[in-house]
Amino acid sequence: MPNVMNRVAPREPPDLLVDLATDALRLLTPVFVIVAVFTIVTIVVARRTVKGSNVQGGYALMVAFGVLGCVAGLITGNSREPIAGPLLTGLLGVITALLSYLFSQEALRTYRPYIPFLIIALVVNAVAGLSIGAAYRKRFEIAAEDRHLQLLLFEKVQLELWKEEEKLKLYQEYPAAAERKRAAEKN
Repeated sequence: MPNVMNRVAPREPPDLLVDLATDALRLLTPVFVIVAVFTIVTIVVARRTVKGSNVQGGYALMVAFGVLGCVAGLITGNSREPIAGPLLTGLLGVITALLSYLFSQEALRTYRPYIPFLIIALVVNAVAGLSIGAAYRKRFEIAAEDRHLQLLLFEKVQLELWKEEEKLKLYQEYPAAAERKRAAEKN
């Protein structure tokens, strides 16, 4: 009996390294673009707002908070599991602890004017990452549904047609078997 799957076009084995690089590029490019755009805007606003404080570390912290917010938002938005509550609670706990530490240490008082901008960078990038993650999840769900429909089509239509074609071939090769089948169906 011929293999039914031979009718499906053969696929080349995947090149895992190329697939990994392509997927990482597709996933990380929007993250870097979002972080760059929103963090640069936040830095520009901070430079114009915070007078007399030219701390380079404040800008690096804004970039770090932007990346953290965007990645957390992307993971939360892309997840099919209800992790938003625990993830956001943990993220807010870490941010609160870090900002409290920055605010309480006298040696780090030069960073105090940047705290609102750190929060802004985190929140804006988290919301942007959340929307991108939700768009990815939607795309994956649509692709999974399409694959499910293709499998149903194969199982319910194409496979049944193939079985009927094979029966016809057998009846043409063995006319006596076809006669016995017709006689059985009459009785």
